[in-house]
Amino acid sequence: KVSSGAYILSDFIEDDFYINYLKNKDLIYTNNTALYLQELSPKQLEDYQVNFLYGKNVSSAKNLDYKVLRNKSVYELGKELVLTPMGNLVPCYDKERSICNIFMLDFCDEEVKAYAIKEYANKYLDINKLYEYAKQLNVYDDVKNIFEVLLWD
Repeated sequence: KVSSGAYILSDFIEDDFYINYLKNKDLIYTNNTALYLQELSPKQLEDYQVNFLYGKNVSSAKNLDYKVLRNKSVYELGKELVLTPMGNLVPCYDKERSICNIFMLDFCDEEVKAYAIKEYANKYLDINKLYEYAKQLNVYDDVKNIFEVLLWD
């Protein structure tokens, strides 16, 4: 038994991303965890970082590094379902939100930061969506400065 009403067979490999989600249906994977799930990180995870909306019960989040967000529009911004390495769908912030979070929060080292920005710019760039998120998250100037340099021809 991994959660209320959720079981796995003993010969299956557990998907911790999915099990965390089953235990905490209101979580959204963020920061280093989102970068990893979005294939924007060169490193394996040491812990799972998630966000919850203010007022949600987080008593079952004992083994998670979590933050509680008060603003619902910020909490929901960029939320999407992504596949875990084991093939299960879990809620996670999209690539643009994950890039903006790099500029908002000090959660990763310079190597991860540089890798994520370069991968995003080279493979997934949606500059309009990125700038829109950056405005809503109050990091527009920082994001614009970095991406203007990267995109300079």
